[in-house]
Amino acid sequence: MFDPNTEYKFDIPVNSGHGGIAILDGEIITQTNGIYDSQPSSELSFTKTLMDGNHMLEVYAASPCCDKSTTWRFAVNTTNHVNRTVW
Repeated sequence: MFDPNTEYKFDIPVNSGHGGIAILDGEIITQTNGIYDSQPSSELSFTKTLMDGNHMLEVYAASPCCDKSTTWRFAVNTTNHVNRTVW
C-alpha cells in the first residue's frame, strides 16, 4: 500500500556555470542562474512528497568548461541513497 506521506530526496550534484533547472511533472522545482565552483554544487537538489503513480524528472544544466558525468542519488523516506550515474 502506498503511503501518501512518502518523501523523496533527490541529490543532483552538477557543474552549471551557465545555469540549471530541475523540473518534476512539469513544475519547476529549483533553478540557478549559474554556479561557478571547483566541485559540483547541490543547488539543484531537492526533497518532495509525491503521490502514487508515474512521475517525470527532468534536469538540465550547462557548463562552459566541465561537462562530464555525475552521480545522482535519491532516497525514499530514508537517508540510504541509491546512486545513478548519468551523462
